[in-house]
Parts: sequence; C-alpha cells; structure tokens
Amino acid sequence: MSTTTQLEQTLIAMAQGCLGYVQQYHAMRKLGSATAEDAETFEENHIALTTLVQLVHMRDSGLTDDARIELRDIEEKEAMLLRSLAEAN
Repeated sequence: MSTTTQLEQTLIAMAQGCLGYVQQYHAMRKLGSATAEDAETFEENHIALTTLVQLVHMRDSGLTDDARIELRDIEEKEAMLLRSLAEAN
C-alpha cells in the first residue's frame, strides 16, 4: 500500500506527464521528425520535470519515502533519455 499523499500523487502525475513529453521528443528525434516547436515543448517539460524532482534532493522536503522513490525513478528515466539524445548529436 502506498503511503503517498494526494499532493505527492499530484506531483508524481505531473512529473510523469512531463516525462511523457520528453519520451515523445526522444522518439521524434530518433525518427528525424522533431520540429523547432517540438524542441521548445521538450525544453519546457524538461525544465518543469527538473523543478519537480528537485524536491527529492531537498532535505526536509516533506516527501514520503514512497514519493521519493517514484520521483527518483522518473528522474532516472529522463536522465537515460537525455544521455541518449546527447549521444545522437
């Protein structure tokens, strides 16, 4: 049973949504179909995701252990995608 609060669940859902945009951009870049608008949307979502996961790294942020684990997982998934994008350049 998850011990995350409603607020944490909302933050996690927001982070997952941002990760979804990053994943879409990654796929479009691999296909060579990413536009400048796609890049802008990617950047906006990357910044939002980075902001959300900063709570994991803050001492006494109020996050439960379950929420920290979920947000760290999202952060790691994005990091893998970003490394892949950097390698493609």
